[in-house]
Amino acid sequence: MNQNRQKSDILKLTRGESTRSKMGSRAVPHRLRKDESKRFELAIKKGFLELYESDRPNLLNVYKKWCEAEKKEPVFIVHDLNESTLFYGQKKQRFSSRKEAKIAAKLMV
Repeated sequence: MNQNRQKSDILKLTRGESTRSKMGSRAVPHRLRKDESKRFELAIKKGFLELYESDRPNLLNVYKKWCEAEKKEPVFIVHDLNESTLFYGQKKQRFSSRKEAKIAAKLMV
């Protein structure tokens, strides 16, 4: 499957539409709310995703699929009250501030 068609199917998944390639699974949530869609678009532009502990798994699932279509390692930050954790492939690194985590993520993309 070509890359553009795969990306098109991923965008359909975010809206809850069926895909040509039958991508996705009913057991894995992919549909995004409006605010999640905006954050997903921002993550595509920045090259990394920012999450909070309270977020639904949908946003991360879609972002990982997008990175797979791009043939790149997903880079994302999970923020909680005390620290931020940067994930890159199988690696993770903790930071005491959100700003430090964002700087490190920008250097990885």
